[in-house]
Amino acid sequence: MEMIKLLKSNNGFTLIEVMIVISILGIIAGVGGAGLNRWLPDYRLKSSVLDIRSMIQSARLEAVKNNADVFIRFDSNTRVCSSFLDNATDAPNRGILDGGDNPVMNLAMPAGIVIIDLFGVVAPVVDVTINSRGFSTLAGEIHLKNARDTYQGVNLTLAGSSRIIRSADGGVSWN
Repeated sequence: MEMIKLLKSNNGFTLIEVMIVISILGIIAGVGGAGLNRWLPDYRLKSSVLDIRSMIQSARLEAVKNNADVFIRFDSNTRVCSSFLDNATDAPNRGILDGGDNPVMNLAMPAGIVIIDLFGVVAPVVDVTINSRGFSTLAGEIHLKNARDTYQGVNLTLAGSSRIIRSADGGVSWN
């Protein structure tokens, strides 16, 4: 008989208890959401810089592995960076993505991230070639900024190596 009483006991939550828990979770979510809005622009900038560096490293690996040139296009108008393995040996199709080429990576900048400088070149589109030995045809820096005016970028050397750079003074000096 006592066994039946134990099985019939009311174990559970009352409606008031459930409402209190939901209210507490709502308050925590509201406070966390405000912090997320401050943190998100910096996260997007850091992620974009890491993605560009990853694209350069992937292009370098593909070029050496396939003994062919990999072209990287940085476009500040469309905010897209793309790379492809160029299979063309003839001059007219060289450096142009066509049906015979193999895309390596395509990267679109997230909302709030702006490409402010591409290797110090005035043109909005800059192409870089990584040759079969992993060397770059262009050396310089890619500078990005977010909506909170935080500046980061990537430095690319002629040897094909890259590193992340930052500016603490609004993009004047980089290290």
